[in-house]
Amino acid sequence: MFKIAQQICIKMNWAVWVEVKDFQAFQQNITDHTEMVACILFSINKVKYDAIKKHLCVDFPIPNQCVVARTLRKPQTVLSVCTKINLQMNCKLGGEI
Repeated sequence: MFKIAQQICIKMNWAVWVEVKDFQAFQQNITDHTEMVACILFSINKVKYDAIKKHLCVDFPIPNQCVVARTLRKPQTVLSVCTKINLQMNCKLGGEI
């Protein structure tokens, strides 16, 4: 993600990776300096996705992007998928798409 962001002229700091087992992990790891939360979900689970979006949009408002891990495992499309994810995250932070 970082390498692709540089190639398309999006400034991105290195990410902090945190395994989230419950919503307290978000509260413990999101600081005043956190600009975006990206969640990699291991499976398509609408209930879990909706709960994460509600928590990060309503209860603990911060720009966020959720991605299903399966979409990142296909070598033939990983570059285009990562480019689209970077553009979506940049847009959510007020940048151009």
